[in-house]
Amino acid sequence: MYKIVVLCFLIALFIFKFSFLSSAHECILKGDSAKEINQYNLCLNNEINQSKNQTMQIDYLNRELNRLTAENNFLKEKINKIELLLYQILKEI
Repeated sequence: MYKIVVLCFLIALFIFKFSFLSSAHECILKGDSAKEINQYNLCLNNEINQSKNQTMQIDYLNRELNRLTAENNFLKEKINKIELLLYQILKEI
């Protein structure tokens, strides 16, 4: 289960890094014509949307990581109980 948590963390890190690299360009206003201003505004809007998407991805991955961590802890407790029961059974033999 620990491997699953680590795998999810690495996937999250990869997605975050890839998203960051894909949005590493800058929006630069290259002139004062309506077309250039519109392109600049569209670029800014795209950057805002990408930022929102990244935040949503990070939030989802954090929730998934928390869920998997809780599941991992639950399963560890279950294994400990089983080990204790087996020890008690073997002790009686």
